[in-house]
Amino acid sequence: MDQNSIKNIYLNIRGKNELILGRLKKKQTLISLLRLLVFLSGLALTVAGFNFSVALGIVSLASVLLIFLVLVKKFSDCSDDIAYTRNLVRINDNEIKSLDADYSAFDGGPGLVNPAHDFSNDIDLFGSDSLFGFLNRTVTGPGMDSLASWLSDPYKLRDDILSRQKAVRELAGKLEWRQHFMAAGLDRNIDSEGMKGIYEWLNEKATFFKSRHLKFSVFFFPAATLLSLCLVISGTIPLLVLVLMLFINFLQTGLLASRVNRVHMMVSQKHSFLSASEKLIDSLNNEEFLSSVLCDIKDKLCSEKDSVSRRIKDLEMIIRAFDTRLNMIAGLILNGLLLWDLHCILRLEKWKVSAAGSLPVWMNLLGEIDGLNSLANFAYNNPGYCYPDIATSGEVIEAYGMGHPLLGYATRVVNDFSVNWKGLIIIITGANMAGKSTFLRTVAVNLVLAMTGAPVCAGKMSFSPVRLFTSMRTTDSLSHSESYFFAELKRLKILKEKLEHDEDIFFILDEILKGTNSTDKSLGSKLFMRQMVKIGGTGLIATHDISLGEMESEFPDNILNKCFEIEIDGEKISFDYILRDGITRKMNAAVLMKQMGIA
Repeated sequence: MDQNSIKNIYLNIRGKNELILGRLKKKQTLISLLRLLVFLSGLALTVAGFNFSVALGIVSLASVLLIFLVLVKKFSDCSDDIAYTRNLVRINDNEIKSLDADYSAFDGGPGLVNPAHDFSNDIDLFGSDSLFGFLNRTVTGPGMDSLASWLSDPYKLRDDILSRQKAVRELAGKLEWRQHFMAAGLDRNIDSEGMKGIYEWLNEKATFFKSRHLKFSVFFFPAATLLSLCLVISGTIPLLVLVLMLFINFLQTGLLASRVNRVHMMVSQKHSFLSASEKLIDSLNNEEFLSSVLCDIKDKLCSEKDSVSRRIKDLEMIIRAFDTRLNMIAGLILNGLLLWDLHCILRLEKWKVSAAGSLPVWMNLLGEIDGLNSLANFAYNNPGYCYPDIATSGEVIEAYGMGHPLLGYATRVVNDFSVNWKGLIIIITGANMAGKSTFLRTVAVNLVLAMTGAPVCAGKMSFSPVRLFTSMRTTDSLSHSESYFFAELKRLKILKEKLEHDEDIFFILDEILKGTNSTDKSLGSKLFMRQMVKIGGTGLIATHDISLGEMESEFPDNILNKCFEIEIDGEKISFDYILRDGITRKMNAAVLMKQMGIA
């Protein structure tokens, strides 16, 4: 299957759901008209019934109200179906655009950009036009956090990488289920902002639940009030008794109002996020999995002994009941008769006592599935990519037909590349725009994908899990009074210190010591290279300084030269972006300057 076939699958799914969406909208319109008809005819019927007899009027009112409520429920269900189907249309539309290299619909994580990170800033892991935006299909905040964490701190343990590969491979084949999961969670506020109030409330002590007086009051006074109401209606006691009971109930509610309001502000209207979380867990329960990672998550979330879905549903229903107070009239009646707010507070805190520490764990487990869905979507959209093997014979990386996944099939040039033993430093020379920096990012990105458990943009690849460190995009800092050169030296010092403490570092450096003159740069670069060889460093260095390549003769077991060549025909320059052995002999700065009219 190629990308054209995949695009046709998305087109078919989108078309099918657009038809369903049209039918659902017509159904919703019909229900709205029926609801209006029932209301108008019911009003007339009820008035006529009361004119005939009170009993008939009550029966008419109850019947009309029942039918009206059924139609309200059907309208609500239809609205949910419309939202779900609209999400499916949107999901497939976004995937069609992504296959045409339009990733604007996906969050690239601009807030995750960190110039001090070991490698993420240099390889465009986050931000605009980033690898994260290319991969990200998460619909939950924990899912986005999981995916970002896996990419910025990828696995080093062989078994963990292989287990995640199996999970990604399995989910890649479950297109319908993955899209159902996404459609159920899309735009449902399952993010850090949506969960903020709930988490704040969970971290507070359950003070109401410990009050014996409150537990007694919420049962005794409502019972006494309802009894008073019945006795007043029957004429057994005077109305003043009922008024007194209502006053006592309002007084109790008023005394605790500030504390109740504070709790309500934290949890109010969170039932949408809870309902979506419940549906996501139910979708897991209804699917069979084989990989150990997926089975483990399902077992933790879908155990029949202690159903997470049911417990989340319980919290959702309590919050829905608590939100009744948002209707002023309903709030007055329910608090006057039943101490409604206090009942809800006690039910909330009872739930909290039993599950306070569990909800964040459940959400993180959902986040793992959500993050795996993104990797599986990436695998599905790129059937020509391979799942890399973990090396057993000592090579750091060995790849055939490796390219950068963010470059389209039509423009991507692939190369074979290997670092066959630790302690080897490969120097890559080449002219401006010959492809050095892109190649460095190609190696880095594919290593990150490999250690994350995702497929890589290569025909075949094996690797050893390593700690990646890059220095490719150093900038000066006015706020810290740091020059460009000093900032780069600090970066290289960090690398040296890491290498002295961790032999598994794999470094990728682009044109080191750019902030000084050419003679000083050449001397400094050679000193740094000797330090790297002495420490036993492994990595890649791209440079324009061809004298650096001469160090291969000094350290034949530790330094190897590769290059990108160009063809110059008069003032015409051509690039093939093919990695070759040896040191480049062609530079193009003067020709490029002439072409641009600045020389």
